[in-house]
Amino acid sequence: SSLRCSAEAAVRSIGLIGQRGGIQPRMAADVARLESIRNTHPSTNLRQRMPEQYLVLAWAGSLFGFLCWLHKTMDMIDLVVMTGMHLVCLPIISPWTTPRLMACIGGPVCGLIAGMQLIDLCFDFCILNGRPISDGVDIFPARKVAFLYYHTVITASHVNAVLLGIILTAFLGSLVGLGRSSPAVRRQWLGLGAAMFVGTGGYLTCVVPRYLSIRMATTFEPSLFDGWGIVLAARLVLYASLILSMPSLFSLQGMRDDGALDVRSRRIKDA
Repeated sequence: SSLRCSAEAAVRSIGLIGQRGGIQPRMAADVARLESIRNTHPSTNLRQRMPEQYLVLAWAGSLFGFLCWLHKTMDMIDLVVMTGMHLVCLPIISPWTTPRLMACIGGPVCGLIAGMQLIDLCFDFCILNGRPISDGVDIFPARKVAFLYYHTVITASHVNAVLLGIILTAFLGSLVGLGRSSPAVRRQWLGLGAAMFVGTGGYLTCVVPRYLSIRMATTFEPSLFDGWGIVLAARLVLYASLILSMPSLFSLQGMRDDGALDVRSRRIKDA
């Protein structure tokens, strides 16, 4: 009883401070939430500490799906990278991950995607133009230069780890935002999820199979780059999905999880 009285007193004091300062008493809400959790039944408390079932199934389905899809081209290091990155991204579906947190993480992720694709675009144009490249001494076919680049990048474990992390963050983060957001912002999360599905889906279906063929090749074959225009198209679709996602992403970063405009964002807007 003494602990409950202390919690209630803390809630009242924090609420008064928040009202005097003109800010939303978030700490008071957090204390009240912790108090309600303490008073719940232990089994209910355990369920609150576990992520939603659909998120667990999505995480497990992603791991199982990638293993089934890529098992023919994977070695032990790839298996460690695949499993390790899924474990690294597991906190995304934890109950403490909020939609606003995922929106804030989405900004750097989008920047990383744009940077990596921008580098690959240089070699895409090189392949499609077909112009030989010279180092000042020898002249190399454009496709051979692209083969050396892609084969080096695709077999690099750290590059594959970052790429997989981006895909998992976009996939699981969209599900977290969609499932845990309030009705006021759910439509924006639906738009982000749709953009993720189109951009990432096109990349996985049009680009990754080409990369796997280059990865498994032991010698250079010009035919590996036949019809490379579809890869360029998939990258442009991915860029378009990123651009279309930016307004909703920035809007969600400036909102609380209940859909209201954050106090700091309101002050910046008023200024």
